[in-house]
Amino acid sequence: MIYDYRIKGNELEDLAIQLDNLSEKQLRKIAKIVETMKESEEDTYSDNTKDYFYHAILPILQDFAEITSSLLIVEEHNQTIEVIFKNSYGFDLTESCKYMRSIFVIANHISISIEDEEVNLSFIFLTVKNSNK
Repeated sequence: MIYDYRIKGNELEDLAIQLDNLSEKQLRKIAKIVETMKESEEDTYSDNTKDYFYHAILPILQDFAEITSSLLIVEEHNQTIEVIFKNSYGFDLTESCKYMRSIFVIANHISISIEDEEVNLSFIFLTVKNSNK
């Protein structure tokens, strides 16, 4: 398979010329359309991310919580999903925890702490596109 995402230089030049020839009113309309497109894409991305989390990631987290006899807390915040494991024995990632290892790679933030004599292992997953890309 071949995927060609190249943009021809003359296409960009033509677009720049077209934009230069628009009135201020037309440019404001285009700016609104672009903003609406961005918001729509972000909403779709967020919905897809949450769907992926609950169908693909959550079962892995539930298995790990069961294997480690942990309390599993999943909280959805504005643009994140926070997952917290709590137990008083600690956590081991063994050979049988292959899928859980992948969670460490896809999480946007990982924290390990002690609270009320329990070990807390927490993950934060962003549900919006990271603008730092």
